[in-house]
Amino acid sequence: MVPEVYEEHYRILSYDTDPDGRASLPALYAFLLESAGNHATGGGFGFKDMWSRGLIWVLTRFKLVVERYPMWNEKVTVQTWAKGRDGLFYTRDYHLKDETEGMLGRATSSWAVLSAETHKPETGEIFVRHFPHRPDQNALTEKLQKLPAVEAPFAVSEYRVRASDLDFNRHANGMRYVEWMLNGLDEETRFGRTFKSMEVNYLAETRLGDEVLIRNQKKPGADNMLLAAISAKSDGKDAARARFELG
Repeated sequence: MVPEVYEEHYRILSYDTDPDGRASLPALYAFLLESAGNHATGGGFGFKDMWSRGLIWVLTRFKLVVERYPMWNEKVTVQTWAKGRDGLFYTRDYHLKDETEGMLGRATSSWAVLSAETHKPETGEIFVRHFPHRPDQNALTEKLQKLPAVEAPFAVSEYRVRASDLDFNRHANGMRYVEWMLNGLDEETRFGRTFKSMEVNYLAETRLGDEVLIRNQKKPGADNMLLAAISAKSDGKDAARARFELG
């Protein structure tokens, strides 16, 4: 029987770290997403299971608040649980803990169930009926919101989607979007500041060969807040937006 709260253990390897030896933000994000997928798979709702039903999971919104970054060679534990449905979306929360059960981070996410053929929303009612949920257990209490657009970027870079960016659905993996945004920052901001939180809205797919613009903007009146967006070079439409809180 699939547990209500799924646990998975990871060790921070050398390629999971930033130059200072701390786990990178994309590495922590990857641990959380991997555990979410493994929990779903254990209950019969992983990628292959959903595909056999003509359905796919799509991550729409995600927020991670980091209390402490683990260091190279530390062991960490991800705890994750499904919370249920909110309209057409399904919510899932996460705890990230160290070996002493100390809290490293908290996260929440929103997922859509789409038709694999048309990519239009489906109800996914079978998931509600046959997968355990904890609707009253919140890692973060706030509801995920629509993020503002980047209107006055201080940095713009270009990127072409590569084969190594693609996931099972043959579009760029959501974690790659975060990597692209961080790689668009100057060295002082990227490595001289601590990322206390990250919030992402996923708005559209990008596929192999697509050319995108990564735009970063400091939020007016808030030096510790950074906005970012990935937009199609062809028409300027945003594929993702993010907000980072800097320490």
